Amino acid sequence: MAKKITATGFYKIFIEALKDNEAETRKCYKNNVDWTNHMKRTIEMILRPKYETNDEYFRIDKIGWTASSHPDWGSTSSFKQAAPGLVNERCWDLDVAVEYENDPADWTDEVIKLCHIKCGLKVVIGYANYNDRESKDGKSDDDKLRLVAKCMRMLEYGQLGAEEEFLIILGNCGKKSYDNIDEDIRFIPYEYKNGSFQKLIVG
Repeated sequence: MAKKITATGFYKIFIEALKDNEAETRKCYKNNVDWTNHMKRTIEMILRPKYETNDEYFRIDKIGWTASSHPDWGSTSSFKQAAPGLVNERCWDLDVAVEYENDPADWTDEVIKLCHIKCGLKVVIGYANYNDRESKDGKSDDDKLRLVAKCMRMLEYGQLGAEEEFLIILGNCGKKSYDNIDEDIRFIPYEYKNGSFQKLIVG
């Protein structure tokens, strides 16, 4: 089994994919329906080399999964071999769960939803008004992420396990035109570490 994708790896491939198809990215970004379809194709392309994928499994926009790598899976000691035809043998791991939400006020619900899903990498792609992202009036990315992290810490059943990563990617909304992926669309990655979200350092 190939090495699993990390938060850093996902973000790098995500940005590269958008830039590789830059004309389509800029064209679709202005329309919610077109952009959602573009995101579906992009995320499928990111996950497909390593994972099997499904749409809306657990009502999650896109998941990436792998058959178990446990040595007993499919071996002569498995119950499929021991009792053929008794039940279908299923043994797979949920590796990646991705939600993308066009409403800039509602990506927070996707965060809490994924907190209750156990998997290796959880990704939420959302949006923030470009005027607010670094503002000093309580509307910045940092302000929103502090609030979301506080909510995450208050969950009784949704705490992240040591082997899980959580990535939030926020892009601009509210602009009249999106002519440049880095400056106008401006997706910024944030990773949950030690109870708070920190800007992901991408080397």
